[in-house]
This record gives sequence, C-alpha cells and structure tokens, in this order.
Amino acid sequence: PIAYAKEWRQQDKPLVKYLLENNDKYDKIIFDDKAGFIYTSYLFYSALPPGKFYSTAKRLPDDSEGFSKVVSFDKFEFKDIDWTKDYRQKRTLIITVSSNKPNEIPPLKAFYYPTRPVVISVKEQLFAYPVEDIAYVLVESK
Repeated sequence: PIAYAKEWRQQDKPLVKYLLENNDKYDKIIFDDKAGFIYTSYLFYSALPPGKFYSTAKRLPDDSEGFSKVVSFDKFEFKDIDWTKDYRQKRTLIITVSSNKPNEIPPLKAFYYPTRPVVISVKEQLFAYPVEDIAYVLVESK
C-alpha cells in the first residue's frame, strides 16, 4: 500500500471528500492535466448521480481508438493550467502538482501519499530516512 500508493490512487478519496465539504466555496474547480486526476474517481467517491454527469459532460472528439476525453462536467474542468488566466478567476480552486505550481503562489492545502522509508548505503553503512511525496496541491484563486 505504501510503495504503490500513487498507482492505487490512494489520495483520490480524501481529495474528493475535501471537494464535497468545500463545494459551495467555488464556482469552478480546475484539475491540472499534470496532476493526473481521473474524473471517474470523483464520480465514484462522490456518488454523483449519473444523470447530472451525462447532462453536463463535455468531451473532445473520439480519438483513433474511440475514446473521448472528458474536458468538463458540472463545475469541474480538466486542462493544462494557464496560471496568468486561471489564477485570476474568482471563486476558483486549482488542483495541480507541486512541480507545476509557481513558487510565488501559496498552496491552500496539499495531499500527501503515506510516508515511505528509503534506505541508502554510504561506504557500507546503511542510512534510512522517511520520504513524503505530495499527491495533489490545491490553490485558491486570488
């Protein structure tokens, strides 16, 4: 569970819970494509009624394999973040990864994967230290 927390999408459920609890604060919630959040995680953990999803979902045209990417539904949008534009929109929450967030923009909240132990060998001595990776970073618009 610790080693494969990212692959198992371990922080999707806590993120969706946070979004449900704070839903009324925002007119728009943008998921950065670089964050890799899968919209079906939101549908599953929020128990969003299928009718609400189908009536508001916007998709790109089908690709060569017949898959069409969901670009938005309800108040959620999935795209590459344009920080100069998106950060200035009122009542907007941006979900991204720490490597894509500009340093001058303060994070509202971060979701972390479980702490994992890392062991290295230096001159035949073993050293262990904890590593805590960030799954998602939330940023509130100005």
